[in-house]
Amino acid sequence: NAVSASVQIECATLPVNLKSFTATRKNSSSVGLKWETAQEEHSEGFYVERNLSNGGWQSIAFVETKAIRGNSSLPLAYEFTDLNDAKGISQYRLRQVDIGGKQAYSQIRAVRGEGQKAKTIIYPNPSGDGKVNIVFENVNSKRDVSLMDVSGKTLKQWKGVTNNNIQIDNLNAGFYSVRI
Repeated sequence: NAVSASVQIECATLPVNLKSFTATRKNSSSVGLKWETAQEEHSEGFYVERNLSNGGWQSIAFVETKAIRGNSSLPLAYEFTDLNDAKGISQYRLRQVDIGGKQAYSQIRAVRGEGQKAKTIIYPNPSGDGKVNIVFENVNSKRDVSLMDVSGKTLKQWKGVTNNNIQIDNLNAGFYSVRI
């Protein structure tokens, strides 16, 4: 696969301790989102945000905290179903806000569109802005990923990736290969 860009896994620290966050296509018209917090302090809740094929992030729902008065030292589980029949890739993230107005983003999760057959999808390809996303079919696998230039030189490597997506950015224009 020819790819233009460089790789960075987005990772944000939340005011709450987020244990897990998953997004899974349930059927042709909906995506299930689940997340769990280990603890919450002064939490107000979570904005669920979606990006459809690089169309820009939009807030699609607000899920209030389950923590009493925003505080909990026990694990709390959340679920949200997005009515989404998009044929392309959909990306999701959580924007956690606390009572004082502070906020932070979760890692991004991506789901495939209904009927997308490839096991791995790289988009956009070609990239006009040096940013590319890789979405893997199986969310429960561990994989090693390498990014190489046209001469075969390895530019970046990720070992034991368990996310179902990687964001690549900041490479110069050119052709690149991804080995999974």
